[in-house]
Amino acid sequence: MKNGEKKLTKKQKCIFRIMMIGAIVLLIAFFALREYYFKPRQYKKKIFNEIKNSTAGEDLTDEQIEKFVDCIYDKYRKYYGDVDDFPDNNIEQQIDKFYYESFLVCSACSGFYSKSDSSLIMEHLDSLSNEVFALQLKKGTVIQK
Repeated sequence: MKNGEKKLTKKQKCIFRIMMIGAIVLLIAFFALREYYFKPRQYKKKIFNEIKNSTAGEDLTDEQIEKFVDCIYDKYRKYYGDVDDFPDNNIEQQIDKFYYESFLVCSACSGFYSKSDSSLIMEHLDSLSNEVFALQLKKGTVIQK
């Protein structure tokens, strides 16, 4: 050992290790919170505000919109995975028939329509989602996979 250098004691080594482990745990916790709490919350808030501020959302209650947003988030999460891979969040993600099918199902289940209209939508879901998808293809707003 050179002059002026001190060797770390066992207590100092232990404190250093605890600080390193704590920093790693905090880093993991930060990324986990961001991925599983803040991103979904931000996405749901964005969709809620889009519907609430649109002319179509004027007649809807907050409860109906929240129910729709939760439904659409759950369906997209199950099908597309991460929030960053949702079609309306990722420009490179091509919109497919499932996108419109989910929208129709969640609209019907959230009380946007009367009970008879909702049951009609659920009965003809496949043909309705095909029609909406084909209409959007004709408009050129989606790219076919």
